[in-house]
Amino acid sequence: MLEAAGMDEAAMARWHAEFEHLAPAAHYDLLRQLGIPEREARQIQAWSRDMAFGSFEGDRS
Repeated sequence: MLEAAGMDEAAMARWHAEFEHLAPAAHYDLLRQLGIPEREARQIQAWSRDMAFGSFEGDRS
């Protein structure tokens, strides 16, 4: 969905990280509403939290 809206991989990663930081329950709910299985939704949340704390390799200098 984000890709269809014109976001590249880096922008999508930032979007997930910001959503998880600001509203983790809503982020999870959206992932589930999109049909993403619970385990995968939790993995996306964990990845998003890691990104929010700067551990995403693509954001390292």
